Amino acid sequence: NRILLKSKLFLINSAASTGYDEVFTKLSSSFGLTSIIEISIAINIIATIPRLDTDIFSASLNPFISYLVIKSVIILVAIGAFLIVWYATFAQPLGFNARQQTADSGAWNIGFINMEINDIVGGAKELGKPSFTSNKANFYISLSGPGDKIVYNLTIKNSGTMDAKVDSIYIIPENKPDDQIIYSVGGISLGDELKAGESVDMTVTAMYNRSASSATDVRKDMSVIINYAQI
Repeated sequence: NRILLKSKLFLINSAASTGYDEVFTKLSSSFGLTSIIEISIAINIIATIPRLDTDIFSASLNPFISYLVIKSVIILVAIGAFLIVWYATFAQPLGFNARQQTADSGAWNIGFINMEINDIVGGAKELGKPSFTSNKANFYISLSGPGDKIVYNLTIKNSGTMDAKVDSIYIIPENKPDDQIIYSVGGISLGDELKAGESVDMTVTAMYNRSASSATDVRKDMSVIINYAQI
């Protein structure tokens, strides 16, 4: 209605100097402005614009007025139809996907559930409390010479309802031949399967590299990351 009213007011803003009574009549009969408020607004706008000799209500302009009104209605209908199609296509599937993702998160639940020290040999010591998330375990240790080592036990459990397998195992940073502290992973390998509800124990060992060129206290923080895939 606002767009249609603006279109009508745009065409009548140069109405002839005929007095308000006649303008009132023409607005009502030519443009269908039956509301007293609409007509009053139109008259006030006309009153603030310089009077011209052109009679906008002439029959020659009526087809153009009708064209603008019809075009405005078509545009509004097209916009409304687009919004309806957009909502039906995108809004509802998005809501469904959000619910589906929440449901799947409970079905897929696998990772570390426990970590503890198994053995400490020689001058090995912890410099910080180890920590873990579902697929990442972090270690902070120090070794002083050949023969030192520290071993951790970790438990992985598939608490979801979907069977899984070990897809990748990473030690970060990677071991290098000249590193004084070498980390290793045991008890689990690529491709190992964990059925729903099953658990497996594994070890992470940090030991002093016997091939190291010097024997000094060395700190090395590291992480083990294990990723899984659905079977």
